[in-house]
Amino acid sequence: MNRKNKKNWTILIYADGNNELEPEIWKSKIDAEKVGSSDNINVVMQIARESRELAKIIRPNEIIPENDEEWVGVRRYYIMNTKSKLIKDLGKLNMADPHNLYDFIKWGMENYEAKHYMVVLASHGASFIAALSDLSMDAPYMMGVPQMCKALNMILEDVGHNIDILVMDMCYMNSIEIMYELGKKTKNTVKNVLTYISEGPISGLPYERLIDSIEEYSTTDDSLAIIRKIIDSIEMDLVAIEINHGKLKKIKNKVNSLAYCYLSNQGYKKKNPYELINSLDSSDPWYQYVIDVKESFEKIIINYKRISNNANNILNITTHEMFFSNKNIAYIVLIYYSLSFGKNNYWLNVITSKSLKLNQNIERVNTQVRLKPFVLHPTGLLSEIHAINIDLTKDELEKILNKLFVFKGWNYNEIEMKSKNQVKNLSKLNSYS
Repeated sequence: MNRKNKKNWTILIYADGNNELEPEIWKSKIDAEKVGSSDNINVVMQIARESRELAKIIRPNEIIPENDEEWVGVRRYYIMNTKSKLIKDLGKLNMADPHNLYDFIKWGMENYEAKHYMVVLASHGASFIAALSDLSMDAPYMMGVPQMCKALNMILEDVGHNIDILVMDMCYMNSIEIMYELGKKTKNTVKNVLTYISEGPISGLPYERLIDSIEEYSTTDDSLAIIRKIIDSIEMDLVAIEINHGKLKKIKNKVNSLAYCYLSNQGYKKKNPYELINSLDSSDPWYQYVIDVKESFEKIIINYKRISNNANNILNITTHEMFFSNKNIAYIVLIYYSLSFGKNNYWLNVITSKSLKLNQNIERVNTQVRLKPFVLHPTGLLSEIHAINIDLTKDELEKILNKLFVFKGWNYNEIEMKSKNQVKNLSKLNSYS
């Protein structure tokens, strides 16, 4: 790239519409074009689109708009006001593959070099487990959070640029486990994260306001001012979080100390993980540890806005109880243990209802994170369908799932087997003693 054309900001949007969110993802491109690139900023989008018929199958009770520009696959655009420039048609591409996320960001930074970078990830989110679902391939896929974070963390190492603002336009990503994974190294790619407080609307963020906020402050180096402007201008429950290695390390240590204190005093009072992390009884032996954890959380929160009446925590920690026996380690536990926050942390004992002596099998897990998408088990896909059809009965949801399998030509047993094989490959625990 000619450095004379180097702009102050480049916005790279990874818009995953290879699922039932395709109508909303396509609209996000139209919204981005209301502002587009300028003399100070580049706006580049890799957008994926699956057949709109798929959206109609998964969302049967909604009126899905007609497709105003009929094509499927993945394309890269240089976003401009009203008329964007098609850079490349990539054909069919798995947006759940972390290699493809990495390639897009690397390509974008190398071809649209700037002083500062914003990366936007738009799709489904499932807390520390996964994000970015893809239903366009031979099976339903998602990108594991460990894999997503690894792809992002590789950018600084390989390209030499930071991501000043990572926008996660996905639900349930305000998790301390995810923040820690992004900031586990002394030098990390991502500096700040902007995301929802728990869940966001199906329509996603208004991209014209994101771009407008960058444009307004594009001649300064103040990323925090941009973040505050974005939060102020959007009427949604949003939080901005600093990715600071030192602060995140202290948070993990304080959570570990809280968990150890609780496990050492289990005969005193039984609490589930949610009750423990929200303890307000000053007579509890672990009360001060709870205060320390909450104060450490506050130190990485840059700004937030809550317009709804929900009581969701601004920054979450996993409190969902996960159970496993001596002969069966659940896949969700394996994923949690693959995250750096879960290692050498007694919080894992708390959420798996284990004593101070954790089942030794978990320590034999292969935690090497490989840049591969994972096949979504049919029950996981059913959960995704339920999330977008919360009023439907179990029978109605299963009918949608069956219709989807027929439409895609998927074999239930084959996908179930692929999913189970992933567990074996991750754990390397084919049998237990």
